[in-house]
Amino acid sequence: MSCGKRIAKCLPTIVGPWLIGLYDTDRSVTRATQESLERVFPSEEKRNNLWRLYRSPIVDFCLNAIKKETVNSLSDERTTSPDDALAKHARVVGASILVVTKIIEDFSVKQSQTYDDALDNFIAEEKVWDLASHSDAFVRRAICRILVAALGYHIKALDMKVISAKLLASSPAIDQTGSASDYAKALASLTQRCPEVWTQHYTASGKKSSSRRLQQFLKKGSQGGPPAFWVHIGSMMSNVPSELLTLEQHDDAAEKEAPSENQSQLMLRAILSALRNRNEPSMNLAAGWTTYLSVFERVQGLLADESTRCQHLRDFILPIVTQYIKPSQEGSDWSVAKTYQTQLILCVKAFLLVWNGAKEILHDQWVKLSEQLVEDIKTSLPEQSRDHLKSQNFISEEALRWFSLEGGVLKEDDSESIRALFEITSSSILTTAIESIRSRNGKPSSATATLVAALQLAPQLLYGNAELESLIYRFIQKDGPNLLLSPSVPYFFTLLDLLHGKLDVDQPYQAGLRSLKNAPESPAKSRALTSLLSSPFPAKGGNTELLQSLMNDVLESAISGDESYWNLVQIALQNSAAPVGLIDSLLANLAANLEMDDKVLGSLTGLNIAVKSNNGALKIFGSSSGGAKLLSRLFFLGESSDEDIAQRAKALSSVIQGLMSGQDGADRGMQPLVEIIHDGLNTPTASSLS
Repeated sequence: MSCGKRIAKCLPTIVGPWLIGLYDTDRSVTRATQESLERVFPSEEKRNNLWRLYRSPIVDFCLNAIKKETVNSLSDERTTSPDDALAKHARVVGASILVVTKIIEDFSVKQSQTYDDALDNFIAEEKVWDLASHSDAFVRRAICRILVAALGYHIKALDMKVISAKLLASSPAIDQTGSASDYAKALASLTQRCPEVWTQHYTASGKKSSSRRLQQFLKKGSQGGPPAFWVHIGSMMSNVPSELLTLEQHDDAAEKEAPSENQSQLMLRAILSALRNRNEPSMNLAAGWTTYLSVFERVQGLLADESTRCQHLRDFILPIVTQYIKPSQEGSDWSVAKTYQTQLILCVKAFLLVWNGAKEILHDQWVKLSEQLVEDIKTSLPEQSRDHLKSQNFISEEALRWFSLEGGVLKEDDSESIRALFEITSSSILTTAIESIRSRNGKPSSATATLVAALQLAPQLLYGNAELESLIYRFIQKDGPNLLLSPSVPYFFTLLDLLHGKLDVDQPYQAGLRSLKNAPESPAKSRALTSLLSSPFPAKGGNTELLQSLMNDVLESAISGDESYWNLVQIALQNSAAPVGLIDSLLANLAANLEMDDKVLGSLTGLNIAVKSNNGALKIFGSSSGGAKLLSRLFFLGESSDEDIAQRAKALSSVIQGLMSGQDGADRGMQPLVEIIHDGLNTPTASSLS
């Protein structure tokens, strides 16, 4: 490396084979080449000059490697196996193409004022494009890359008849595993720059038409490639000549005599076939179905016959909407994605495609689907049935999909015609749900879930519609409180939360609390209390006296020995949306019960739960006068003759003092201690003198 001047005259000969090492598939070769270049040409500027000054020798070497080198000329068949020889040849030609690709990408026509003859000769060489059907994916990817670069460099230097023959007539038929995405990107660029490559430049005597070749490629899907494959396909399909999508093309005389097929249908079926292929990666489905809808939209715009357009919508788009609302095994081919949000986005687009093209068809289907949902709500399995929960979940999910789609559609198109359809069908669904709740005493929780879905997902449909608003409000006022002791209780508090601020819901809330307080102990009451104490609504529910009274009853039962109630206490403490007064009342009661000998152990249990569940509230409570009394009692109990009580009290007092020490960034731990001493001196009691 130290004899740079002596080898300078040899650079035109050695620079080509030297640089192709940068693109070798063997990483050790790539690394060695990079290191040697950096030693000989230490600056970036010098390395760039090397590429620029020796551009022609580099390109000539690469072209010679492709035109003249063969599998046998690069390897000795006596020492190299056929597979290794083939792999070596692929490495050489693939790397040669990538070297020229870099030169093309870096070449500036503006700076040079002209095109480069060596580059023009390279991209015009038919043997280069013969490699488009090479068995090695590395070579195929290299060809795709150089095509994209060449289209941006000098499209006129390309022989489009050769490009069409090699990339459109031959390549679609081969296995594109490992190169499908690059191939799709190349086709997208080629179609955008020269759409005529599919028509007037396409010559495939005795072979399939360009349309059939395209369908053949589309049927294979991404062949294991990334989602970008479908993005490139969408770009390509937006630019292919319209005759590929509409005109009837026949491949031979026999086919001409056969009944003609609709090319647009064949193209759509080709994409559907790919998306339904079990080998298509699930992560590609969202991009694939998005492309399918965009292709359909373009095809639809090219059809002049209205009856054909309507039939297309019925056959190729409407099943997507139907399968989303009412999934079935028979329609599983129309399931568009795995994730809920992606499904919704695609189905909203599908809905609007049908609506804008064939309102009558979608109107009839939507009414039919609403009638099926109504029937499902009416006939949901009773509580005694073994599959009761499965039935309720199924209907709840169906309602969720229904109103999510209506809400999504209204965000995109809030026209009077769509709103009128939704109001008719939704009114029927909600009326049936309310009637089912009333007649079966709230036991079909799916019916209440339907109301929640409507308010959560399609509020713009309900608010502003006097009839639907009145329907919901009358139900909440009259029947809402009765839901507290039914399986629908979790949805009752969600409904109140959703309606708060829009309708007056305090009256049914307070009525519900009264009925809950007066209800005898039962699993249903426990379930209702769990839903109440975990809900965010109580903080919005106005007067908390009834709620505090209920909580006091729960705490009393827990302290008295019914350990099942501690779970409710924990739920209340962990609810970050619980009213502040409720938590303060709870902690004050726990502190007060420490004064009663028969409730000390229960109160210590409750305080331990408070430390684990909501130490922030306990920290605030500790700085109050109630906190000082709590610590005073804990200090007293720390000297108890009962070892269990003494240990638990000492542990709790230590934890609370620790919480107090860091409050507001200052040491507040001494404040309650000072208050305890002050109170003990001024108003001594038996506990303070112990």
